[in-house]
Amino acid sequence: MAEPVLNADTISVSLAELKAFLRKLAWFFLIVCAIFGVLAGWLAAVHDDWHPTVLNALSYFTSICTNLTAAAILYLIADHTWLKSISEEENKKRRAFIIKQFLQGVEEIAQGLAQVGIIEHQNIRNVRWHVEIEKATSIDLFVQGWETWVENNLDALRTFFGKGGTFNLYVPNPDNAQLLQPMATRMKRDWQRQALDITETYSKLQRCCKGTRGTLHPYYLDSMTWYCAVRFDDAKLYLSPYEHIRGDEIDSPTFEVKLTGRLAHPHTSAWIAKELDGFSIPSPNAPNGAAPPV
Repeated sequence: MAEPVLNADTISVSLAELKAFLRKLAWFFLIVCAIFGVLAGWLAAVHDDWHPTVLNALSYFTSICTNLTAAAILYLIADHTWLKSISEEENKKRRAFIIKQFLQGVEEIAQGLAQVGIIEHQNIRNVRWHVEIEKATSIDLFVQGWETWVENNLDALRTFFGKGGTFNLYVPNPDNAQLLQPMATRMKRDWQRQALDITETYSKLQRCCKGTRGTLHPYYLDSMTWYCAVRFDDAKLYLSPYEHIRGDEIDSPTFEVKLTGRLAHPHTSAWIAKELDGFSIPSPNAPNGAAPPV
């Protein structure tokens, strides 16, 4: 079926009627979206213990409200400047142009919102790790050592291993002093302390896993790790860059990326799979030899 052609001859409303309609529409979106946008943001901030799906939905709804509010404000500004300068002689051409631009703008906003699939967390501590851990069946942790992460999520990890979860741990070889020294310098500590962070990360995971139906695969790498990545069930990735100019606490952002579903980012999914598969080989220097299940 041929699409209807939008031109000046198909528009019968006067310029005044068009302006009045769009002005009312703009005020409607401005008031309603502002109210619901603030309400959704408040709910997400106050009820941060809600299910991640609900929190994500509130985040997406807040984004929609923000975009529609911005569009309404821009139109009301234009109503006082550009639109009022249009002469009656140019009504037909200008009306067609305005409506076409308006519809294109709405379409662009809709397309942009359809691509939402990445959420930025202010830092890595802001992620609700225990929720992700408890509902996962497999976890891949690619890190320079993260003893505190394990310590802060012991109960969730015990639940994860108790239901038969598989945990793949990718960390630098703690016996490779030359490899650990740049990491230790960045962290403002000696390489032995960096090595201890790595071994304690593994040891605490091992204690959580022992006596359960779960499995733990440790991989000790003789390669520099340039980022922190945590993947859950091949479906969601938390990715955080390492800081070079570092304060007392980690302050780098953490990006939550969907790997499956309508909002999936297939290139990122293929990229992290390539990275982890490349390191998922027997590690002679790992605990218990060639990285067997614990």
